[in-house]
Order: sequence, then C-alpha cells, then structure tokens
Amino acid sequence: MAFESDRWQYNINHYPGNPGQGTRNMQMYKFNSEYAKELHPADTTKALGTGAVTDQVMNNVRALVLNDNDSFGSGFWYLVNHAPNYYNKANKLRSGYPADFRDYVVNSDGVGVGSGWTDA
Repeated sequence: MAFESDRWQYNINHYPGNPGQGTRNMQMYKFNSEYAKELHPADTTKALGTGAVTDQVMNNVRALVLNDNDSFGSGFWYLVNHAPNYYNKANKLRSGYPADFRDYVVNSDGVGVGSGWTDA
C-alpha cells in the first residue's frame, strides 16, 4: 500500500485522475463501490442515487471510504475478497520479496504497474 499511495502521501488518484479511484491501496471504483456497500450500505445507496454513475457519483462513493480506518483497511479487504491466491499464502507476499510484490501488482490488483516502476 505504501507503493500505491506513494508512501502514504495520497488517498485518491491524482494522475491520470481516474474517477472513484482511491484509498491507501488505490482501489479502482468497482472495488471501492463494493467496499463502501459492505461498510456503509445506506450511505452508499444514497450516494449512488437512481441516475447514471457519473464521475461525481464515483467520487462521492469513494469519499465514503477515505477515512483512515477504511482507507488503510481497504488493502486487507481487497486481499481477502479479490486476491485469494495471495492472501495468507506462505509463498506469496509474506517473505517480503520484490518479485512476489511485482507478481501481485502485475497480476492481481486490477491496476498494473506504470512504466516508471522498477523495484518495490
């Protein structure tokens, strides 16, 4: 998560500015929407409204999970719900090897790595 948030500096995506993307692990909107529905169902329903899912709606849903508890918890939630091949496996992410982290970022997080990434 320190990698995704540039050492905890960011809580939302600033470049390229993907609507709804954020939390400390920079979840994409589709994951933030699921996460918000689990943690704040009534507020998420209100934020979604009945119209189209616009950039503003995605940002409003994201705002529901930007507090520190939810934002930092999002990484663990993602591992448990969307990356079962990496969650609590002795040979994945637990030993601190950069190759394992790179494999997770490239193959599991739904975002991938930018062209400037060279090491964890």
